[in-house]
Amino acid sequence: MRVEEIMVPEIATVNDFDLLENVVSLLFRRNLSEVPVVDLEENIVGYFSIDSFLNFTLERIRKESFEETEVISLLEKYVGENGSREISDFMEEKFEYLEVDDEVIDVLDVLTVGKSKTIPVLKGKKVVGKVSTPIFLKFLMDKNTSKEVKGNE
Repeated sequence: MRVEEIMVPEIATVNDFDLLENVVSLLFRRNLSEVPVVDLEENIVGYFSIDSFLNFTLERIRKESFEETEVISLLEKYVGENGSREISDFMEEKFEYLEVDDEVIDVLDVLTVGKSKTIPVLKGKKVVGKVSTPIFLKFLMDKNTSKEVKGNE
């Protein structure tokens, strides 16, 4: 079975020129923590993760300050100063992804080894869907349910 058969075809993306503050607002509104970044031709060029952004930012701040009470104010300042910068300045260029023709077993490998919670599915360089742990578990449960129904007939 191929990834294309279990993926969810709807996935939010952002453009590489979108501003950090707009991307964060989108993620907040949609209750997401990460999103693929695409160029004008809608080819994937990177991946933005709130967790990675915060970890990177905290590393930089902790080099400047040893007092925990200053960390929040420095974090607030850094985020505020960078809100009008393009997301391409903060995206990861190396990221986990799956191809539509990959095998379903590859989903398990990527989800358990990688750090991303949602994995984009690509067809060429285009984002055509996503797979996540809940999507994968739902697929397994549906497979099990259909076997039980066939077994009871």
